[in-house]
Amino acid sequence: MTRKALVAALAVTATMLLAPAAQAKHRSASCYPHGSRTVTANNFVRVYGVPPTDPDAQGSRRLVACSLTSGRRKALGGYEACQFAGQYLFNIRLTGRMVGYVSAECLGFSSSVYVRDMTTGRVLWIAETAPGRGHTVTDLEVARNGSAAWIAAWKNAEYERDYEGRVLRTVEVSGDRQPVTRDDSLDIKPGSLALGRTDGSGATPFYWSKGGQVFSATLR
Repeated sequence: MTRKALVAALAVTATMLLAPAAQAKHRSASCYPHGSRTVTANNFVRVYGVPPTDPDAQGSRRLVACSLTSGRRKALGGYEACQFAGQYLFNIRLTGRMVGYVSAECLGFSSSVYVRDMTTGRVLWIAETAPGRGHTVTDLEVARNGSAAWIAAWKNAEYERDYEGRVLRTVEVSGDRQPVTRDDSLDIKPGSLALGRTDGSGATPFYWSKGGQVFSATLR
């Protein structure tokens, strides 16, 4: 091989090696548009807020999730806070490429849990946070496969400062992806929900406190 041919071959090899890194940098850059503000992020996904397009939502940014590996962006369909009508999002949780969050109506009592897989950008499932009545979600935890657990609480309609009940619910992607009530008691402690390490069989333990005791179950 001539010196000229060798130099050309080395240049081609260097280009091939640098191309994936350059593409990854470009994809990552697409997740940081001008004016965006990070809400939460990990090594795979960034969730950020951008100025609203709806004039009625001034003062509250709309939320977007972006895959740091593919550059895929998905609007989450809500805002950081309530501004007139629309949805606001809270309890945003990232686990690997999974994005979990609660979406609530600003002018109503309805709220739902969403889990989106940013590998594809698609929503894996949507579930009502609790059956009937106005309520809020105090805890949300998402496993790497997209299964999730949450604690919802509702208030007494007559005495708005007092909680009337709490419920622990789960959705498992290995099943029919419908919400299942695992516990139902006012003694469930808000803020106590936690996930353990997923084992070799794909089961993820989760824990919560009730009446001063710790309970556990698994997600699949």
